[in-house]
Amino acid sequence: MKKREAVLEVFEAFHKRGQLACYWKSPQGLNDALDILKKDVDLLCKREPTELLVELGFKKFRAQERHQLRGVTNWVKPVEGGFCHLHVHERIYTGTTAPLTHRLPWVEYILHHCEVDSETGIPIPIPEVDFILLLTRYAFEKKITEELVRESMKRTTIEKIVEHTSLVLGKRRGKKIGKKLRKGIPSRNEIQSLVKNGLEEVKSPTLSSGYFAARSLRGIGRLSYSKLKHELLPELRPLSKGLSTEKRGLVVAVVGADGSGKSTLSASLEEWLIDFFDVHKVYFGRGDAISATWQTLAQAKWALRGGIPDSKLREGKQREQMTMVQKRGNEQGIKRVVRNLSRIALAERKLRDANWVNDARENGAIIVTDRFPLIDVDLMDGAIIEVDGSTSQNIFSTAEKAFFSKLNLNPDIVFRLTISPEIAWARKQDHNLEDIRAKTEALKDAKFAHSLVIEVDASEPAEKILNDAKQVIWDAL
Repeated sequence: MKKREAVLEVFEAFHKRGQLACYWKSPQGLNDALDILKKDVDLLCKREPTELLVELGFKKFRAQERHQLRGVTNWVKPVEGGFCHLHVHERIYTGTTAPLTHRLPWVEYILHHCEVDSETGIPIPIPEVDFILLLTRYAFEKKITEELVRESMKRTTIEKIVEHTSLVLGKRRGKKIGKKLRKGIPSRNEIQSLVKNGLEEVKSPTLSSGYFAARSLRGIGRLSYSKLKHELLPELRPLSKGLSTEKRGLVVAVVGADGSGKSTLSASLEEWLIDFFDVHKVYFGRGDAISATWQTLAQAKWALRGGIPDSKLREGKQREQMTMVQKRGNEQGIKRVVRNLSRIALAERKLRDANWVNDARENGAIIVTDRFPLIDVDLMDGAIIEVDGSTSQNIFSTAEKAFFSKLNLNPDIVFRLTISPEIAWARKQDHNLEDIRAKTEALKDAKFAHSLVIEVDASEPAEKILNDAKQVIWDAL
């Protein structure tokens, strides 16, 4: 089902039940709202149609705290190519700050002064009422332009505008509006002075976006997130404007051997959800600060020396033929110490990420993980520093295991990608085939006692895998 069809179905259901509803924002944007997936559809009605929307396959989600308003709810349904988002209004608000500043007490009047749009068949406010709405919003919202108001005025007459304004604001204000309009579109301040006393000022407990972000150090840090590396400030994530689940959120883990398509599937799921939901993708693989710094220094060293010598290139090719276990066994001296420090830093980062994921889920976020730390399964992102009898190695191993022992994260859904090691290696020939075989076998032993485990044949077409995964996630939300 396409988005337009889903919206039309909602209005048809209202009509069959004899209930009043309309698309209340300017009709100029109606076709865009019906066809563009990223745009929401603003539906005005007397009371929230919970039963009707549930029957039509919609699910209710909540806005972020700083955007929550009484009498305004969010309903979402999957459609072809994405989602249909209904912004259901029992009340109309306007203003420039995050919680908005004024309520327009005209819902009943608007619903009884609608006409059916000839192109879409959807009820919309008559031109005069639409103009009053636009004019009022123009006075309080910077996004409503004078050009849009002037264009809307061409659909009616000043006399009709005065008539309807007089009914909602009183005859005295109606006459003043008419006097101003005969000279042209009034300024924002002039309109505010005429209509403000007829509106209800909102005393909202929520905060504006700027104040909400600045109220704590973590908020300030989030504002700078785009300029900071995740490895340096892993606990700081960008403030999301997306919708959250009504209760507990969802953690979706994508696991599989190298070359099975973990990154592709997790990235596609994030792309599918991110336009509407508070969704985050968390990578539980390598990428810690120590490893990144070591690699950068090594690259800088060889760049200053004029390039990597042939002996080092041959050594690198030989390492490519070795398995992970063999590589670890060859680590000696300072290189071994640095590698172990890197592994401990990675374990600490995974613990912090896991704690953040648990908190985000409790607040209604959807988290998609690329890889997942399987502590009890060798080779699957758990502890890897082995004890060999030396004091230093024992200390490193104990430190790494201490972080993993505190890691307590159970995914709600696990997509376990299974694939032939040979096919996986053909996709990632820079990896060792024996490592891929070992990981494939190790993954079979992985247990997820409190999770819904979905076995996925990763050799199937990527589109089919993605569509099946979408359905599973939507059913779980």
